Amino acid sequence: MYYFLFVLALSLVMNLLITWFIELAVALIWGLRTWRTLMVVALVNAATNPPLSALMVFLTFSSLGRSSMWLLLIFEPLIVLIEGWIYQHTLPQLARPYLFSLVANLASAILGMLI
Repeated sequence: MYYFLFVLALSLVMNLLITWFIELAVALIWGLRTWRTLMVVALVNAATNPPLSALMVFLTFSSLGRSSMWLLLIFEPLIVLIEGWIYQHTLPQLARPYLFSLVANLASAILGMLI
């Protein structure tokens, strides 16, 4: 039990840090440079990344975990839509919030898997 909680906590922290690094880099490349916009990107990811990461860690320890990649393919588009909606409503200066969300999430998912 303690091992599971340790793995869960470590996974949540590492996934969030990696996601922040990658998605904030994408935000800077996208032209988002103000403190407020970068903070919104960081907070949005702090709200969406840990639940998905916790679900993936939990499923890795279950019988579904053997092929949990399909779960990522199901949940990641939902995350893109949620984040895009939040960006649309909190960052009116962001021209294409859903496209930004898609690009940032693709970058963090692909690079995260390579790390």
